[in-house]
Amino acid sequence: MDVLTTVDGAGTPKEYMVPGVELSFGGIKRTVPPLSLGALEALQERIAKFKGGFDRESVATVIDAVHACLCRNYHGITREFVAQSLDMANMFTFMNAAMNISGLTPKELNGAGKTPAVESSTGPISTAT
Repeated sequence: MDVLTTVDGAGTPKEYMVPGVELSFGGIKRTVPPLSLGALEALQERIAKFKGGFDRESVATVIDAVHACLCRNYHGITREFVAQSLDMANMFTFMNAAMNISGLTPKELNGAGKTPAVESSTGPISTAT
């Protein structure tokens, strides 16, 4: 284990934090910055194919993209920690945050994994009497 790796893999904040979106992750608020150009280059084809599903490739893409973002702000954060901290309830929140802050929200990702909004009602429909 190198000097910057934490025992639990959660990482420690770097002295300079790249601005981003603050989200709760692994029980701690984390700042999710945009992808670096190097990470974008490495993940570009996978992100372009990402459809927002729960297939193996989509899940791996989310983990790798979120990990790449978080590595910019947290020394020693591990891919394993990211994989264990993301779940079906928050994976799209984190992927959307990573893509939006990077300016890369693909059309397929918009609304992926979200339940459509239901219009609220003010009560039963009434008829004229």
